[in-house]
Amino acid sequence: MCGMMASVLAGQTFYQEFSPMTVWIGPVMIPDVGIHVTNVQSDVSVVERGKNKISVRPNPATDNFNVVLPEAGAAQIELFNLVGQKVYTANTTEQTVNINVSDLNSGVYMLKVMQNGVVETSKVVVK
Repeated sequence: MCGMMASVLAGQTFYQEFSPMTVWIGPVMIPDVGIHVTNVQSDVSVVERGKNKISVRPNPATDNFNVVLPEAGAAQIELFNLVGQKVYTANTTEQTVNINVSDLNSGVYMLKVMQNGVVETSKVVVK
């Protein structure tokens, strides 16, 4: 018996070899969905994970916004524009991080937070 938990962003391709005979290749079209394998010979289930555990306030932001992480500890925070360019990155051990966006153009950005092997994403609007 083999178990694992994996999650991917909507539209990304997930590839994981579960055993020498079983392979999943394909797009995941639903956000916040994990693929949970309890027994590679018979049970494969799709489970909905909780919504983002990070908090972004205020959103929309003008000059800055705070990211509140689910717990204190080492985390990496990245902010991307919609073209996929990384416009901000930071490593932190704080539970609340202030991000200055006063130099960014108005628009929609994607926030990516990696902490304890978990990746959370959130949309951030900059006015």
